[in-house]
Amino acid sequence: AIDAFYLFSKKNSNARLAIAGTGAVKFISLLKEKIAGYNLETKVIFYGYITEAEQFYNGIDILLMCSKNEGLGRVTIEAMCYNVPVIGYNNAGTAEIIEHNYNGLLYDGTVNDLYKMMEYIYHKKDLTEIKKNAVDTVKEKFTIEKYTDSVCEIYKAVKF
Repeated sequence: AIDAFYLFSKKNSNARLAIAGTGAVKFISLLKEKIAGYNLETKVIFYGYITEAEQFYNGIDILLMCSKNEGLGRVTIEAMCYNVPVIGYNNAGTAEIIEHNYNGLLYDGTVNDLYKMMEYIYHKKDLTEIKKNAVDTVKEKFTIEKYTDSVCEIYKAVKF
């Protein structure tokens, strides 16, 4: 995300990258070194653990889900629920939630493709359809009731 954001920020000087969540001190240090190497210290904000999800999602324009091995993808679903377009890595749980160019965008795992998706969504004039489809997807598949029903069906299908 930082590498792609560096490319993106060269063309879009007002862009900011918000990094949410916590991680190992060594990992955060590596991220900060990379940010400093790109001279992005004033453009990247570390938020840490988010306690007010609605406030956070209302303050961002795009969510980048770059995790290579995301399970359920709760953060992806939350963003979609809050009308925030998601660009996600085309793998694991994220690829099961996002249908490319329908309810979000998927990228192939490379920095260049993530950058292209960022540019595409940033310059897209109307995101209404993607946002609507994202909210509809959440309502159709990821309410507590729908999700519980689908998990129960999987358990019923397993033969012991």
